[in-house]
Amino acid sequence: MTQAAAPNYDRKFYENEQDSSLQSARIIAPYVYELIKPASVVDVGCGVGGWLLAFKEAGAAVIHGYDGNWVQPDMLRIPVDCFTPHDISQPIVGDRRFDLAINLEAAEHLPAEKAPGLVASLVKLTPVILFSAAIPHQEGRNHVNEQWPDYWVSLFEQHNYRAIDCLRARFWSNQDVRWWYKQNAMLMVAEARLAQDAILKALADASPSPPPPLVHPELFEEKWNKLESARRKAEKPPAGIGSGLRELRRGVTNTFRKAAGKEPR
Repeated sequence: MTQAAAPNYDRKFYENEQDSSLQSARIIAPYVYELIKPASVVDVGCGVGGWLLAFKEAGAAVIHGYDGNWVQPDMLRIPVDCFTPHDISQPIVGDRRFDLAINLEAAEHLPAEKAPGLVASLVKLTPVILFSAAIPHQEGRNHVNEQWPDYWVSLFEQHNYRAIDCLRARFWSNQDVRWWYKQNAMLMVAEARLAQDAILKALADASPSPPPPLVHPELFEEKWNKLESARRKAEKPPAGIGSGLRELRRGVTNTFRKAAGKEPR
């Protein structure tokens, strides 16, 4: 999400999204927390901070979020001093490092020429990133760079980070998690961190490379229902044809009534 996108990210947008996002976060965050044990978590493109709240509840001592200045302080689910207004298409200035960074369903909002810079900002912040981005034809507000996972994996690999695809299968059938997280979320981990963590290393070694492109059934159903709705609308009789048919039927009926010596209706 860039500053140029600000007019589309109003209070109504966040009110519609924050509860379902927080519900998903409260399911996924505890698992990731147990895996990474992050004392500090940063969310780049945090919205109102639901994922940070979930990681705080899971045990993270320090949280911080970055997003556009259209996110109003009274909308935040985290303390105001844990939020910095920032255009995430631009580098984050500072040397602060975190144990875990979050970047969920935000990367697709940046133009393609900004994607390498976003990845560079994330790897500067942390050795582990909880990452997801919209796939082609997923569609959404201000989606300008939808890509399959291998596109993002290749950008992280340039910084010696490897994808761990351990989240999608684990939460794929969980009805309480929004489908875009189930379809797209994975971990990007620095090779140096993998060398120090046998569990993460085992998960990385077990992950297919690159992670396969997947389409969640719930997205498929949404697309199908939209197509069916469009088809039904296309097959609707033109405006006014219903009343015309009724008049025609009335005329035919009255013709037969007259022929039978009866009064027309």
